[in-house]
Formats: sequence, structure tokens, C-alpha cells
Amino acid sequence: MLFDEQLTIDGGDLTLQLFATPGHTPDHISIYIPEIATLLAGDAAELPYPAARTAEELPLMRASLHALVAFEAKTVLYCHAPTAAGPQLLRDNIAYFDALEQACRAALAHGMPSAELVDDADLIARVGCPYADVTPHTDAWRDVHAFYRTAGHAAQLRMMLAWLADSF
Repeated sequence: MLFDEQLTIDGGDLTLQLFATPGHTPDHISIYIPEIATLLAGDAAELPYPAARTAEELPLMRASLHALVAFEAKTVLYCHAPTAAGPQLLRDNIAYFDALEQACRAALAHGMPSAELVDDADLIARVGCPYADVTPHTDAWRDVHAFYRTAGHAAQLRMMLAWLADSF
């Protein structure tokens, strides 16, 4: 069964609303079950953050996060986050990318050189956007694999810089 933007499956007692949430991957879908206010976000949101793989996917991913929040689900389940993360993780993911955008805009305005010319640690320092400054200060966010605090975080900064570069 194929669909473009959304598909509703009426199961009698429960309704499954399948909808496109591109960004992490172009073909990602999420599912909302309105009768029990439950959202299956899959990989559209993650702890610590979903990863855009290209600069073009970044705005799609951010729009998908906003679409997920709009459901106001009471329960949200993810592929890569504990069930206790709940709906707050969606807002935390949005805040993470909003903070990256703000830091990258400031860095570009101050003449940030090409992000490709510097290593991960130098990039994070030059943009002035350490992982710890743009994520919640909880054990769940601190205890992620080191990749997400350095190389993964730097990759998202590079995506943001590349996406914003056209506006400067």
C-alpha cells in the first residue's frame, strides 16, 4: 500500500493515521492513534537528536518535528529513546536545532570560514555551540554515546551551516 502524505486506516476501535515525516530519511513515516493519544514517531525524533544526512533534508526534518508536536500526543514512542522521554523529547529536538540555527547564523554573520576546512572540535568551538550548551542538562542527554556529543553534533552543525549559506 503506497501513499504520498497521509493514509488513515480505520480499524474499528482504533484508527491509525500514517503520515510522512521526512528528514532523517526521505521515506520515513510516523503513526498517530487518536483514540489513545499515542504517537509512534519512529526515527523522526531521537535521543539526543535525529540526524539530517544532507543539508536539504534539514528543513524537512525540522518541519516533521513540528508536525509531530502538533498532535499533542500523551504518549510518544521512539526507536532510539526510552519510553520515559515522552512528548518532551519532540520539543527538546526542536530546541536543539533552533539553537544550532541561532549559533550558525551568528557564526556566518561574523565571517565563519568553510566548515569543511576545520576538524569537529574546532568547528564546534568556532561556531560557539558545544553540545552541552544546546541540550537539556539531564542524565539521559549527558549519557549518550560520545559520537553524538562530538562528530554527530559537528555533522549537524555542518548541515546547518550549508543550509544557511545560501542566505548569506
